[in-house]
Formats: sequence, C-alpha cells, structure tokens
Amino acid sequence: MRSKVSLFLVAASVFATQAFAADTIKEMFTQGTIDGSLRYYLYDLKTKDAKDAGDSVFAAILGYKTAPLKGISLAGTFASANDVATSNTWDNYVMLQSSGENRHKSFTKLLEYYAQGEWFDTTIRYGAQQIYTPLMNMDYCRILPKTYSGLTLVNRSIKDLELHAYYIDGFSGWTDSGFYDIVKSVDSSAKDKPLLVGGARYNTQLGPVNLGAEGWYYHMNDVVDTGYLRTRFGKDIGDYHLYFMPSVMVQKSNGENLGGKFDTYEYGFETGVEAYGVKVQGFYAKTGPDAQFTPWGFGKIVMQQFLVSGWHGKQDAYGALVGYDLGRVGVPGLSTYIWYNRYEAPGSRSSEIDYNVQYELKKTFNSALDGLKFEVGYAMVDNAYSADQNELRVRMTYPFSMGGGGKN
Repeated sequence: MRSKVSLFLVAASVFATQAFAADTIKEMFTQGTIDGSLRYYLYDLKTKDAKDAGDSVFAAILGYKTAPLKGISLAGTFASANDVATSNTWDNYVMLQSSGENRHKSFTKLLEYYAQGEWFDTTIRYGAQQIYTPLMNMDYCRILPKTYSGLTLVNRSIKDLELHAYYIDGFSGWTDSGFYDIVKSVDSSAKDKPLLVGGARYNTQLGPVNLGAEGWYYHMNDVVDTGYLRTRFGKDIGDYHLYFMPSVMVQKSNGENLGGKFDTYEYGFETGVEAYGVKVQGFYAKTGPDAQFTPWGFGKIVMQQFLVSGWHGKQDAYGALVGYDLGRVGVPGLSTYIWYNRYEAPGSRSSEIDYNVQYELKKTFNSALDGLKFEVGYAMVDNAYSADQNELRVRMTYPFSMGGGGKN
C-alpha cells in the first residue's frame, strides 16, 4: 500500500541525515555521495467508448551531494524520462511530454540544485528541491516527482519536534523541463505570488502508545488559505499492532480567487490492525461543499490507485483494505492487498477495487540487487453516471547510492 504517512516520515528522516564532514574544499567534493534510482513504469487506462491512455517509460534519476564543509553542502539531481515503445494509439498519461503528433515525448530535466547549511539544529536549503509536506510534496503518482524552488528551514532543537518554514516561488510539475513561478500552475497570467508554508511535526512514545501529530498552514495571495491537522495513535497489544489516524483540512480561496472560488474541508480517519502478516484497514472521509484544491500534492485521506477523496464537494468516501505479507509463508519480500472504496456525492457515485502485488528483493540473490522492487496493480472503477474504467500499473524501481566516505 502506498502509505502517505510512511512516505513523509521516511522523507523527513532523509532530510535530516548527516553526511560525512569535510575539512577542505577538496574533501567536500571527494567525500560526497551519489544516489538515485532506475525506474520503469507502464500505465494503461481503458475507458469504455473512449481512447485508451497510458505511457511506457524508463526513467533514470541521479543525484550528487557534497560532504558538508563548516555546515555547508551543495547538491544537484538530474532526471531523464524516456519513451519505451508506448502505443501511438494511446493518449498521453502525464509521464511523458506531448508535442504535436508526438504524444509520448522523452525529456530530461534538473530536478534539484540547492545549497544547504546546517547550524544550531537547523537545516536551511535554498534552491530547487523535493519537499515533503501533506499538501506540497513530490506527488508520487507519476514516474518523476514534482519539485519546488525557494527557501526552506527545518529546526530540530526540541526533542521529538520539527518546526518547518517554507518560502516557495518556483515549481516544476511531473513533465515540465524547468521551473516557473509557482502561481502560474494556478493561473498562467499571474506572477510574484509565492506559496508560504509553516508547520510542525511531533512524534514520541508515551508509555505503550506511539503518538504522532502534525499541523500545517499554507497561504498564497489571491489563491488559497489551507489549514491541516493530522494525529496518529498506535499501540501494540500482544502480537497485534493497532492504530487510529484522524485528520482534518480546512480550505478557502482568497483575494482574486485565481484558482477558483471555494470554501471547503475534509475530515475523517484511517485505522487498522496488523498481526501475523495480515493487515486490515478502514477509511472514511467527508468533503465539504466544494471540491478540494490540491495542485501541489495530495493530503487526501483516501488515495487509491485511480480515485481519491475530495474530487467532488459534499462527498462521502469509505472503504476497507485487506493485505498479507507472504514472507510469513516463506516468500520474503512478497506482499499483496485488495482495497475497496465507495465515493458518493450529489450527481456522482463511484466505487473502485484495487488488486496489488509487490515483490522486493531482500538478500534473495545478490546484495547488489537489494531494494529492487516490482509492483503490479489493477484497478476496476465503476462509475454510476459515466463510463467505467480499468487501469493497469506495472512498476519497477531500483534505488542505489554510493560514496560518503571520509571523516565524521
């Protein structure tokens, strides 16, 4: 399952990782680290009485980060997305560029280029970078991530607490070759309206209970104000792990309403229990009068393969997931799940059932292949007032890293 919370926590820990320190400019560069990933994604969407859509893409992501010298480091990440025999009869599916008759055009881009400073328990980054907050993030639904440019600060002076502040003026979407004013992702004629974000994350252990909480506020003049709060309570009882994760988002357009006029919210929860390799999860989301405004990431309570909560105003979304880790029966790295949800709103009623199998190599053949992951997902969408849809997703990812030697 594509766990939103796991993604944010892992990303936050990467953001905080300390590299080996350098004593000279030469060591700064020779003791740097290289990381990246190789990916192959195939998306095939079939809609009754409509043209098929999809992309078959191989992508390479390669990043380099220097070792810190007196707290200062530099980093850059290059990415390339390449068409792999995509059918010319398919419409583009927002993993490759589209130009004229070429609906599946390969492209390259700089994902990241930033300078970073680390002093007094505070990490400061300036430049183009990936960001991991509920409503401004990499938005992993396609093969390359969304990225942002600006100034970011994360402070960890207080145990278990992170304080975040962001000034973001540039944006690059899934298939953009470069960066442009972030407000142009809302209105192509607008300019000079940065996205301002403040937030806090807290994770701690209170006796037998693991407690997590995060709160965020997003503001862009003449576009949107959004408040977001999520908490998570987890506890182990014998061999069982139980958790409950409620959240609420309140959102309103402001000023000239460049992104449209809306006044809405989403509240609900995700909950579940895991034991003996089996996990069972439940979901509920209630959306306010208008559809949610989320051009820079999701933050939705329900994020299935195809449908998500909040696409329609006055919507109720609810469902259940059952999964199993086949490592329990002698196949380490292999897992599967079935996930069903219903979405009901005035004039719109849909349901989706997802079937997913994934296999990650874990010292199965050769340690050099550790982390290689294969995933196949199939979604069946039943729409009451429009054509039904079926979507196949095949994904292969292989992360790698090297370097970072030298002195601590």
